[in-house]
Amino acid sequence: MQLHREHLAPQPTEVVDLTADHEPQPERRPQQQQQLKPAALPGTPRNNATPALGPPQPVLPERLGYTPSILRTELRQQYESRPHEAEAPLSLQQLEVAAEIRTEEHERTKSEWFAARQNAEETTRAALKAAGSTSTALDRRKVEEREERLRQQLKQIEEELCNNALRRQASQGLQQPKQAPLREGEVDVILLSSDDDEVASEILEEESSAVASESEEVDHLAGLSVREGLPELPTEYYEMYTDALRSGNPMEQLVDHTRSNIELRRKDMACMAPLQWLNDEVMNLYMALLQERDMRARSKGTLPKCHFFSTFFLNKLYKDTGYNYNNVARWTLPRRLEKQGQLCNTILDCDRIIVPVHQGIHWVCAMVDVTNKALYYYDSLKGEDHTCLNNLAQYVADEYKSKRNQTVDTSTWDRVFPKNIPQQQNGCDCGVFTLLFADYAGRDAPMTFTQRDIDYFRVKIVNELLNLHID
Repeated sequence: MQLHREHLAPQPTEVVDLTADHEPQPERRPQQQQQLKPAALPGTPRNNATPALGPPQPVLPERLGYTPSILRTELRQQYESRPHEAEAPLSLQQLEVAAEIRTEEHERTKSEWFAARQNAEETTRAALKAAGSTSTALDRRKVEEREERLRQQLKQIEEELCNNALRRQASQGLQQPKQAPLREGEVDVILLSSDDDEVASEILEEESSAVASESEEVDHLAGLSVREGLPELPTEYYEMYTDALRSGNPMEQLVDHTRSNIELRRKDMACMAPLQWLNDEVMNLYMALLQERDMRARSKGTLPKCHFFSTFFLNKLYKDTGYNYNNVARWTLPRRLEKQGQLCNTILDCDRIIVPVHQGIHWVCAMVDVTNKALYYYDSLKGEDHTCLNNLAQYVADEYKSKRNQTVDTSTWDRVFPKNIPQQQNGCDCGVFTLLFADYAGRDAPMTFTQRDIDYFRVKIVNELLNLHID
């Protein structure tokens, strides 16, 4: 017998026993049960009219895994919770037909949902492919623009080379045109106008003066190297310098100094490139290495006994909050001095106390000559800071009072601002000059270096930092 959704023939003889055992009911959350209750169910009216099926409940994506047996059990649940007015029971055949219709609706919704998801995935893939094509086109355009810029630069270089060649030819003969070989007995005569003669004379004078100046500069540099005794740096020094300053991970650790607990990373070493300002990390590590050199030289007795402070000393002493000896009183305790590599129990036993000074945008070097009772201020720009030396003098007096319980009047100590020291010729190399002042003062060497030597010393300092050793 063929049944349709609109009319189902009643079967009064066979009645479904809804209390009988059926397939196990899957466990459901209260939220899902609440969603299923409002669904319309098939039923039989009291007047025995043909029962009509209600509209099927839409299938949600999370229910796509339902099977016909689960749907059949769900229908029984909904039937048992129906209002009491519908007392007529459903026949087994009616229940089966209802489950079949519900299953068809479920399969149809499932197919539509999967089709919609497939369409969305295809749309997403197409969008990603289009975005990739656009990105590739942009990258290709950037490459083409870069190549064009390089071609323009190459063209300019070729033009400059050509102009230089023409100038050189003009200085040699004003670009003489090619002529047929001279026959025997003929004399080659070149006629020059007055303008050509003047141009040729000017070019020859320029070339001669340039060659002479270059020769003088080379001789002068050679003389400086001999006079100052600057040793020639090994080739590997320049290789290590180039490698330390190459581009890379800025946080890559290049140096780890255990005694001072200072680390140098690639971003810190970048300040050692030409015409760059030096930062605190480089300055403080170099001071720590100078202190270790002083420790090694004590046994030989060839160098003055020195103590090297860090760049933070004067900030704590007076720059941050005004003069306050208590801020730095513990810096020179015997245990801390020993940790820093200082062999004296107090810095007052040293001959010299050397302090790097940061003046906002400028580095200078201050020195306390304890032996000769004088204070020095080495500035590569010939500056003078009396406040700095006065605070250092007061610090020495307080140090005598604290460590030796002695009263020493340091206000009468000489303040010296040397003017016959090397001077910088730009606004970038003050940090290197300060390190060299500390280095030369620490070994009581004459300060004979010049601005021309700074690139040499940048290479040397980088290698000393990498090797954690200063000779």
